[in-house]
Amino acid sequence: MKEIFTNLIYENERDIFTSYKETYPSEFSDYLDLFKLINYDDICTYSDEGNKNKEDCKSVSKGILEKGLRTSIVSLAENTRDLISKFRTSAKELADKIASINSESYKTVESMIKYIIPSVRQLNQILLNDI
Repeated sequence: MKEIFTNLIYENERDIFTSYKETYPSEFSDYLDLFKLINYDDICTYSDEGNKNKEDCKSVSKGILEKGLRTSIVSLAENTRDLISKFRTSAKELADKIASINSESYKTVESMIKYIIPSVRQLNQILLNDI
């Protein structure tokens, strides 16, 4: 199951990258311009949520969000997979489960989600506005 999940993440990332090379009608220019900035440049600068909390955004997972949505989503998937794997193998007792949820790894995943999801929603909204 983990392997299927990981393969799907990388397949989606590859599809997005190849679709970027396609040409689109000018009605989508607002979306495409922002997509390029958020996806390949910097969530912390170009997304609304990242820009509101720029310093916090830049501090997440050693600045991974500054590398763009593309890299951040792959990193989020890998961090989540690692976190679940560690949880399953080490969390036998309730105290272990609580420690796992309070771990730095969990907080990193949570912080990444705090900026990634609003960025995706922002892009989706602009795409819908351009349609």
